[in-house]
Amino acid sequence: MKGYSLHIGLNTVDKNAYKPYSIPDLLGCHNDAKSMKAIAEKLGYQTQLLLDDQATSAQVVNSIVKTSLLLQNGDIFLLTYSGHGSQVLDQNKDEDDGLDETWVLYDKQLIDDMLFALLSNLPANSRLVVISDSCHSGTIVRNINPVKVTEKQEKLATLKASGVLISGCQDHQYSYDGAVNGLFTEKLLKVWNDGNFKGTYKQFTTAITKLLPRQQRPNYLSFGAKNLKFVRQKPFTI
Repeated sequence: MKGYSLHIGLNTVDKNAYKPYSIPDLLGCHNDAKSMKAIAEKLGYQTQLLLDDQATSAQVVNSIVKTSLLLQNGDIFLLTYSGHGSQVLDQNKDEDDGLDETWVLYDKQLIDDMLFALLSNLPANSRLVVISDSCHSGTIVRNINPVKVTEKQEKLATLKASGVLISGCQDHQYSYDGAVNGLFTEKLLKVWNDGNFKGTYKQFTTAITKLLPRQQRPNYLSFGAKNLKFVRQKPFTI
């Protein structure tokens, strides 16, 4: 089995692409991406890092697609994001609150439905871990199977892989920045303790949550194909 990882960090975006909205710069997102990449490298993953203007919508989509083509039976894909998160009006009425969650990439937002559609290309019997240190990230990968995706044509996306999401906060909350790392990633690194953490993905999330303020509660989701062995593993195990 092999591990592949993609780490995305945006301290700044193309301000012209988001006019008339003002998108403030962040401080900790590069360090978040680099910290998660360091964890992956130590565990033997093949890693990729995209920062700021490298993290365009096209490049992120391309990197996810390329990784999906590499994955084989039992392999794992670790996808981490640190940057602004937002919400937009839900166009296909699959959200109870009427809002889709997004990643604010360098030039364009990536909507949760599109992210889910991309991840639906991961092969069966592969594993997926998504870590999102961003605002409104509680369901940044859709927890509905199947979900209708509207692009040039409508299609139904299903996740054949087994997925775990650990997000920095709930959909209605903010994921706070810090001077060195984002607050969520800072606590994640503390709990991880250079690989000395013992426990499952859910226990990992619970331990991180205990270190965060009440107004920022991480979310844990297990989605896609059921794989009890996977969700009970130590986080990031290849």
